[in-house]
Amino acid sequence: MRQLSSKLQQHLESGVTELSLFWTFTLKTGEVYGFTDADYDIEHDEVLYRSAIGIAPTTYKAEGDGSVSNMDFSGLVEKDLIDPARILNGQFDNAEVRVFIAMRSDLNERIKLTRGTVGNFKVIDNKHFESEFRGFEQRLNSKFGDSYSYSCRATVFDSKCGLNADDHRASDFVGEIVSDIEFKPATLNHEPGYFDAGEITFTSGLNSGLKANVKRWNDGVIELVSNLPNQISVDDSFNILPGCPKTLNACKTKFGIDNHENFRGEPFIPGNKFYQSRVVPRQ
Repeated sequence: MRQLSSKLQQHLESGVTELSLFWTFTLKTGEVYGFTDADYDIEHDEVLYRSAIGIAPTTYKAEGDGSVSNMDFSGLVEKDLIDPARILNGQFDNAEVRVFIAMRSDLNERIKLTRGTVGNFKVIDNKHFESEFRGFEQRLNSKFGDSYSYSCRATVFDSKCGLNADDHRASDFVGEIVSDIEFKPATLNHEPGYFDAGEITFTSGLNSGLKANVKRWNDGVIELVSNLPNQISVDDSFNILPGCPKTLNACKTKFGIDNHENFRGEPFIPGNKFYQSRVVPRQ
C-alpha cells in the first residue's frame, strides 16, 4: 500500500482535487524534457513541465507477476519540444522515463506511478512520434554473454569486428532525387548491395549532421529506411558506410581484406536437421 503524506491524503479526501499527470524524459546527455496534462506550464526543481498539447501517454499497465510493465507515448513532433532529428539520431533511445501524479500547486505532494526507459522511439510520417515505455523489469530479459549463431554477432566496425570505419567511408553528394527516401549519388559506383544495411550521415543541406539507415543500394539508387525530418536536395553532401550481411564469405571478401579471424559466428555447427537425421544403412 502506498504511504501518502497527510497533506495529500487530506487533499484527496476533500473531493475537489487539483491533480495532474506529469512525466519526464531524461536523455543520456542529462537533458530533461518535462510534460504535463495540465492546461498550463509548471516549473519545479529546475524542470519545466510543458503543457503537452498533442502529447499523451496511454493507460499504464503493470502486473504483479514480474512481467514487464508498459505504456506508450505519442504526440506531434516540434523542434522546440521533441525534435524529430534528435529522435532519428537516437538521442532519445533508452532515455529514462518517470511518471507521477501531483498537486499542481505543490509538485512535492505526489504519487509515483512508475519509472523505466524508452524502448522504441520513432517518427511517423515526419509529423508525430511514438515511443514505447518499458519498466525496469525489462532488464531482467537482457541477454548476457554470447551464444552460438550461424551469422556474425559483431557489429560492423566495432571493436569485435576490428575493421576501421575510416577505411571504408565514402563521400559524395546527391545528384538526383528519386523519391522522399530515394536518391542517386553523383559519383558512387560500388556494386549493388554494397551499402545495404549501411549508415549515411549528411554533411550539408537541411539534414546536415543527421544519420540515417540505408535500406538498399541498387541500380545507382540509395533507398533509406524511413523519411528524414527535412527534404533531401540535389547537391546535399554526405558520408556513407557499407553494411554487413554478417556472413563468413562477406567477412573474407567484401571489405578488401580477409577479416575472417574476427568472424563471430559458427556457420559449421550442425543444425537441428542434422541432429534429427538418422543413418540409413546400405542395402
